[in-house]
Amino acid sequence: MKRSKKIFSLLLIACMLFLVASCTGKKDPPPKETEAATEAASPFDVISAEEKEGWREYLIKCLTDKKEQAADPSDPLLSNIGAALIDVDLDGFPELALSYPGGSAGNTFVELFNIKSGESVGFFSPGRYGEKELGELALFLNTETSRYIYVGLSGYRGGASVTHSEIYTVAYSDKHSEYSHTSLFSETYEEEANGTDVKLTARLCINGSEVSAEDYVHKKASFWQKLVRIDSSDVVYVSWESISGESDSERAAAMADALINSTQVFIRGDEIN
Repeated sequence: MKRSKKIFSLLLIACMLFLVASCTGKKDPPPKETEAATEAASPFDVISAEEKEGWREYLIKCLTDKKEQAADPSDPLLSNIGAALIDVDLDGFPELALSYPGGSAGNTFVELFNIKSGESVGFFSPGRYGEKELGELALFLNTETSRYIYVGLSGYRGGASVTHSEIYTVAYSDKHSEYSHTSLFSETYEEEANGTDVKLTARLCINGSEVSAEDYVHKKASFWQKLVRIDSSDVVYVSWESISGESDSERAAAMADALINSTQVFIRGDEIN
């Protein structure tokens, strides 16, 4: 009997020591998302300053051509208001994104160009997000697929009573050799005044289809949990108002330099989405 009590006491002490050690001396292992992100984040190479200099000549020609084609003072909608670089296919040679005013609601029309050929390869229409002309657009790693994708936040007001915001992606399809813009999650809120009462209605959509609030919140949270933002990959937008030069060619060169020498980090990825 005494021997049984002694064994029981020793087992109890061992269990207590194990619990204390677990709580104080050892940290929990990182979640699977962190492990996947750490493992999958290594394949890409950061584009060097020397490589970016190789874009300059192409950019100047493309910017000059597009300014000449769009230079119509009688129609300001034909004049692009600024530019950015987005390497949608992550081949180490970015696409030129030219933005055009889209109306009083704050939305913007953006056209993508291959800077080598000057050809249009796609377009999308994000709204402003805060003071950001192209919305908040950056490169993310999807830890579930180990692929990279540009994800943006945008929003605009439709008059005084309607507010719209969305999460969108800009991607390149290997299969179809095309660039695409997809509105993944969108929220539209409308205020309707009736005397002293204000009625607020919401329309929540995933991929363009209206869903319940519960489904929307759950799937949006699940979407963000899979993503890891690539440091300093936020797309830098440069407006023509901030560029100086006496001729179009001088201003195109200054714009090219501003885009190339910005804080934006570009990568060459093994896998794209």
